[in-house]
Amino acid sequence: MAEIQTDLSVSSISLSNAAPQATHSDGVVTVTGNATQLQLSDSGRNHFAATDGATNVLTLPSGYDTPVGSRYPIIQNAAPEAQILVIRTASDSDTFSSGSYVVNAQQDEIVQPGNAVCQALFVKNAATNAAHGIGSLLECQLVAPNTWLLIGKGEAAGTGAASSANYQWTDAPTALP
Repeated sequence: MAEIQTDLSVSSISLSNAAPQATHSDGVVTVTGNATQLQLSDSGRNHFAATDGATNVLTLPSGYDTPVGSRYPIIQNAAPEAQILVIRTASDSDTFSSGSYVVNAQQDEIVQPGNAVCQALFVKNAATNAAHGIGSLLECQLVAPNTWLLIGKGEAAGTGAASSANYQWTDAPTALP
């Protein structure tokens, strides 16, 4: 009888500090306009970036209020224009992990933040031969409180842009390059 009670007690243990699992929610969010605050409720949904030729700033939810494991895939779904796409954190307390990176369209360079205080990624584009064309993906996931991991892969438009300078990390998210 004691063995049965022990088995029942062990089976009711909750593993509350288990590693977070990536989630996917059905549905999409189309991002248009110059400034968009990504919503906590849209975690796991594909975010399609439709640019309009102006600088497009996407702000991630606060890393303090967001559950670890929340993720925001951002997919370029419109032909790039001469514009800048900015992915930035919500506050000075939020940063991108030093493990973050973007692979350029030619897949011959990886661009990493370089330090632990980066708060924004600038994606510079051109109207033709862009490094960040249709299908380019930037995936942001909260991996620890106030720490975002961004992993990206560029898809070339035209001949692409060979320079990794098209992706720039900064600790000054309001200072456009």
